[in-house]
Amino acid sequence: HEEALLDAHVYGHARDAPASAGFSAAAGARRSHLADHALLLDGVRALLGAGAIGADAAARVAAEFERHAEQYDGGYVDALSRAPA
Repeated sequence: HEEALLDAHVYGHARDAPASAGFSAAAGARRSHLADHALLLDGVRALLGAGAIGADAAARVAAEFERHAEQYDGGYVDALSRAPA
């Protein structure tokens, strides 16, 4: 859901730009942001596949999600808050 919102209201122009358009900071930010989503989900899947999840592992996952929110998501609050519902 978040990725669809970002593409609709933040990265749409970068997502649709042809590679021949040259360097795009927005396209790079989109790739980096979505790659971090994949890393977060891979980490959660690995933990779930390992069986019981201890408190330390859960705290590490929570810290990674917090890092992601601070590094990426906080920068898009204004753009998404102006988006139509």
